[in-house]
Amino acid sequence: MPNNRAQSGSKLSFVDALERLNTLLAENRVLTTDGGRFMTEVWFRVEAERPQRFLAGADSGSIGLGLQSAIGLALAAPQRCVCHFSGDGGFMMGGLTEFNTAVRLHLPMVVVVCNDAA
Repeated sequence: MPNNRAQSGSKLSFVDALERLNTLLAENRVLTTDGGRFMTEVWFRVEAERPQRFLAGADSGSIGLGLQSAIGLALAAPQRCVCHFSGDGGFMMGGLTEFNTAVRLHLPMVVVVCNDAA
């Protein structure tokens, strides 16, 4: 398993980026994830205020379905920032077209696409 920590002089590591995002994202956020290799690192590193403000979009065992759920949450709770994490593969499967919906509706969302080098 590769080391997810950056070495001196190298690019930013996935783990370091997630830990930094955890401190920068809105405190009253709703955290959502798609399915994929990246998701367990997000679950370990990015916090939700309470369990009711966390949704894992991998319940069906498939990747590429999380952003649609995140958009639904943003419509249902516009007073909160929905912070969605997707893998690069899942995002390309359907997230890219669904991202257009979030932009057109001006939804309060942050979408992070994680390149897990799969």
